[in-house]
Amino acid sequence: MRPARGRPRPARIVAFVLALLVYAAALFAAWAMSFAAAMGTLPVYSATTTATVTAMVSEVFPYGDDDYRPCGPRYTFMLDGVAVSASSPNVSERYCSLAVGGPIDITYDPSEPTSSAPSPRYDRSPAWVPTALAVGGHVVLALGIAALVAGRSKVENSPR
Repeated sequence: MRPARGRPRPARIVAFVLALLVYAAALFAAWAMSFAAAMGTLPVYSATTTATVTAMVSEVFPYGDDDYRPCGPRYTFMLDGVAVSASSPNVSERYCSLAVGGPIDITYDPSEPTSSAPSPRYDRSPAWVPTALAVGGHVVLALGIAALVAGRSKVENSPR
């Protein structure tokens, strides 16, 4: 004989609410990761040119026994016969191979040429990885919640 369906038991409601809260927390964490990844990328402006590296600035971050020493280029480029000097808005190990006096491709804002950044081609970090991990994590979490609910429903509705 099958039990009559009535109101959901409080334990089921608590489990469902808990699952929703865990899912919301995971969604927020994924959004925060994506936001951080987006903020870590360089700006890309509408105009491009080749500048000359005038200096390399190195920052030191203590990291265990070794130090992390990313570089940031300072560069100069000509715009309408005027030399414009600027520096990269961030530092990275990928810039350390640039040589003082050598070329660097940059993008800049024509209305404000001091707003510039190295070309995105120097950014070899795959920005899609955090997003793919976040989406994959949500799919796995949603499937897990669905399996949990389906499994509990099957156990509760099975003949005894």
